[in-house]
Amino acid sequence: MCAKLTKSQPTELVQWLSIAAGIAIGPLFLLLGYRTNLMYGAAAYVYLLVCIAAIPPIVALGGRFRFLVWQLAAVSLALSIVVDDLRAEANPLAHLKEFAGVAFGFWLTATVLSSPLPISLLYERWRRNKEHQEQGRARG
Repeated sequence: MCAKLTKSQPTELVQWLSIAAGIAIGPLFLLLGYRTNLMYGAAAYVYLLVCIAAIPPIVALGGRFRFLVWQLAAVSLALSIVVDDLRAEANPLAHLKEFAGVAFGFWLTATVLSSPLPISLLYERWRRNKEHQEQGRARG
């Protein structure tokens, strides 16, 4: 069963590219940081900028995978930072619990800062489904 494609809906290829971009955003952020020698405050500002300005457009192209893309991008950013820190650690297993907390903090930050667009898209979809159900009941 194939749904009718409208101009506002992204194609399947664009949706899959959005998933790939969501996964790649973390390593790309890390690469950007290394290439431009971002450290401390500057890296934090770029992280915030990526969360606010880069994740939402990727999510918008996600189509039916919007929620998945949103969370993949947030997890990708968080894990890229934590894995990079673990690589530099002499004994990473000794600090695993601490790194889990740091990963959660970065994931939460990315999720909250990038949330306005994904939440509005999810709400709009929910509202349309509700209207469609009400119209079906009125006809029924």
